[in-house]
Amino acid sequence: MQPFIIIVVHWRKLASQHFDCRNMTSFIYFAFSLCELINDIFGLPVLINFISTSFVICFLAFQFTVGVPLSAMVALACYMICSFVQIYMICSYGQQLITTVSVSTSGKV
Repeated sequence: MQPFIIIVVHWRKLASQHFDCRNMTSFIYFAFSLCELINDIFGLPVLINFISTSFVICFLAFQFTVGVPLSAMVALACYMICSFVQIYMICSYGQQLITTVSVSTSGKV
């Protein structure tokens, strides 16, 4: 189960079942307010993290071209791998969110 599947409302599932409109609207309002809260809390910090990690990768690549001793190069390579993993994690969860939203809006449940 993907972590973002909880936030997405599956309209066909809800339409096939008999729900009271008041319960469904309160659930939808709760889901949208939760999405807005998550976006308000994590939107800017994730963007700043992505940008700063991108700058770190650029500076590390520059250090590789300048020429450093082998011991420092190993440390820089380890740090660069960690930075790439950090960028991958941000992009991976963002792509899962985009995929989940596009699948739910296209009608394929």
